[in-house]
Amino acid sequence: MTNPNGKHGKQTRHRGQGSVVESTDKFRVRRWRWQGSYVDEIGTRRRPRTAGYPTKREAERAGTKLLRDLVELQESGVSLRAIDTTVADVVDSWLEGCKDRVRPLTLEAYELDVKLRIRPTLGAIRLHELTVEDVRAAVRSWGGPGAHTLVRLSSALRYAQAQGLVARNVAALVDAPAAAEKREVPTIGPDELRAIFDATARTRLYPIVVLAGACGLRRGEILGLRAGDVDLDEAVLTVRGQYGRVPGQGARIRDTKTASSVRAVAMPALAVEAVREYLAWRETQPAPIDGRIFAWHPNTLDRHFRDAMLAASLGDIRLHDLRHGFATVLAAQGVHQRVAMAALGHAAEAMTHHYTGVLDASLRDAADRVELALRRTS
Repeated sequence: MTNPNGKHGKQTRHRGQGSVVESTDKFRVRRWRWQGSYVDEIGTRRRPRTAGYPTKREAERAGTKLLRDLVELQESGVSLRAIDTTVADVVDSWLEGCKDRVRPLTLEAYELDVKLRIRPTLGAIRLHELTVEDVRAAVRSWGGPGAHTLVRLSSALRYAQAQGLVARNVAALVDAPAAAEKREVPTIGPDELRAIFDATARTRLYPIVVLAGACGLRRGEILGLRAGDVDLDEAVLTVRGQYGRVPGQGARIRDTKTASSVRAVAMPALAVEAVREYLAWRETQPAPIDGRIFAWHPNTLDRHFRDAMLAASLGDIRLHDLRHGFATVLAAQGVHQRVAMAALGHAAEAMTHHYTGVLDASLRDAADRVELALRRTS
């Protein structure tokens, strides 16, 4: 028999126990490997092996253990394919399945988690040998992001469980690490929103700030607005997508996940006025190449907004915090929770409102109440 390195090696066969082969590596160091053969539950012949042992006895022990594991897998109802499947194999298959289910940025976060944390710590472990303690030790080494990584590992193992590759999801038996202390979201109500509006008045930030605080739009939704999405005469805008970074493509407008995610937003009068004034100014400027109304890069917008808040001594406020302020105003004005969810874009498909010429009266009423709460009377 000729070994993979082109050298001849001794082969000892034990009936039903596989073969132990002696070979010499490129440094002329003698090594032993065990190799066997079995037919899995779908009729495929598989040839597991263990290699790199300095003695024949160690190679035999490794082969015996592998055969014992095969029997245990068979008895537990787990696919025999699991014997030569590693954690890395499973997370790779899971990632492949995620491609059609999650957005590109979400997939990029998953891939980064696998590359930086799961693969280095657990990737080489055979799936049937992965233990709760292995996962616990990995979680401890992951540090701050450990909680998120544990959730993703658990999802991958749940996928493996569905494929019959593992009897139980050991990651689900591990407690998530204590979450890092979250940033305290500032309390923002009508008075705070009016102060923020005042601080950004007569700047390019103003219409964006009003759309966030008086309409509850997300940053990406505001930056994704195009001229055809805004009907100032009807005081309605339509959210069709978000502007943000797409892996490998830079920043661009991403359409909403589904047609049901497209929603109409009723605009209070102060938002209509702010956008109308901005559009009149923009007609004197070069038109953005991509047709967006607000030609900001997300990072640049965040930086300018933060600087404006600090300059006005309003503290550590993010643009997204204004959405929380909008929700607070809706609650204070007695807007029904389901209507508030629709206004914020959190509604289920049955509650999603599409702009068909006539806006839902409940959303128009909510916008009028926001106008009443935020409009300065003096």
